[in-house]
Amino acid sequence: MKYTHLSILVVFLDMLLGSVALLCFFLLRFRAGFMPASTEMPLYNLIYPAGFLLIYWFLLFQLRGLYKFALAPSRFDELLRVVRSALVGCAMLGLLLMPKELVSITGGSLHINAAGWLDLLHFLRYLLLYLLLFTFLVGCGRLAILTIRRFLFVHGRGLKSVLIVGFNEQGWDIHDRVNRYPALGYRVVGFISTNPENAGKEYRDTSVIAGLEEIAFKVISLDVQEVIVAFDSAQHALLLDVITQLKDMPVGIKILPSMYDIVSGQVRINQIYGFPLITINPQILGAGELLVKRIIDITVSVLGLILFLPLFPVIALAIRLNSPGPLIYSQERVGQHGDLFRIHKFRTMRQDAETKSGPVWSQKNDPRITRIGYILRKTRLDEIPQLWNILVNEMSIVGPRPERPFFVDQFVEKFPLYRYRLKLKPGLTGWAQVKHKYDESLEDVELKLQHDLYYLENLSISLDIKIIFNTIKTVLTAKGQ
Repeated sequence: MKYTHLSILVVFLDMLLGSVALLCFFLLRFRAGFMPASTEMPLYNLIYPAGFLLIYWFLLFQLRGLYKFALAPSRFDELLRVVRSALVGCAMLGLLLMPKELVSITGGSLHINAAGWLDLLHFLRYLLLYLLLFTFLVGCGRLAILTIRRFLFVHGRGLKSVLIVGFNEQGWDIHDRVNRYPALGYRVVGFISTNPENAGKEYRDTSVIAGLEEIAFKVISLDVQEVIVAFDSAQHALLLDVITQLKDMPVGIKILPSMYDIVSGQVRINQIYGFPLITINPQILGAGELLVKRIIDITVSVLGLILFLPLFPVIALAIRLNSPGPLIYSQERVGQHGDLFRIHKFRTMRQDAETKSGPVWSQKNDPRITRIGYILRKTRLDEIPQLWNILVNEMSIVGPRPERPFFVDQFVEKFPLYRYRLKLKPGLTGWAQVKHKYDESLEDVELKLQHDLYYLENLSISLDIKIIFNTIKTVLTAKGQ
């Protein structure tokens, strides 16, 4: 069963059982007398509420990542995901549907009307009943699908073909665990060795089928869906070679973390029955989530340009009076997949800032920054013109910060995984920007790279929204640099 097929099946079952939950609620509420109703309600009146709830739950589950699955997710963890999302969803429904006569807002505070306590209690009972029905039915549906899927894996059906890169003790350990636990959904089809002397060798009837230079060909010819790299993630050159060869292929990559990766907590660690692996996802977001992300980009950029339009002449006048030179500073940056584009900002430095020095990092109390430039940077107002870059789809609201080609070449040579952050469109703000200051040294670059990789491995619309709110807080408190 492929990932896309599983997602479609789960969406269909969620919507079906969600509708059944609403029907059960209706029958208990209006027909069985479980919670006596003061008025009768015909069954056909459920059509519009059912349509609204189907769209509501689909969007909520999509935003919370409930249609993205690990190959062999824990059924307990999956049930917890449903319970948490159902609690959030029903809380939002309660606020949306609560009768206005039950509450009032006075002086910015929420008050429950004295005569409405009993009605409010009934409303909360109805909401709790719906929550229990929805959670039970949708949770059972997902558990059933995962149980059937695991049963098929155990009996050799629908397994993913896996290549293990590394003919060594780590690779053999992974091989044994995969064979010992078929419920993982893996089937090892061979080893890829980094040592030519291992060609043709076998480990428990599984052969070394190629060297590292042939990995892309073997992935295609054997229809491999997953590659597990069985050497330490600190071996950057070998790891980069694997990622580079497979970067445009629909294949998942898992790597063994170094102790630094585990201790720092900057990557998502998955477990193969106690064996820790870092997952590198070939498809970061699904089509639906990419569409939602783009809609957010367009909406925020349009609203931002309209909102800040009155500030443009004020900022322009301040820049002009403070120092000679252009109002808008344009510079070539590296975008998604390494494509070049020109980023736009309000100028915050002297016109001749890099005439003698060439490209250099900004620094704390940078003498090249003008007085008005210092204020613009503290409030992030210098970034406003980048809303145009977002509108024309060169950037996103949230993503890794775009850097100049001169620096990218250096960073890729020093930190091979830096290339991986180019899988996404660069962002006006991002996880690394809200967690760390501007780059002033290679140590800063390495730390921000860890934050960027964490963002890529945990990417979701909800994380984007969290980053946006953190950025708004930075702007309002003028804590930018």
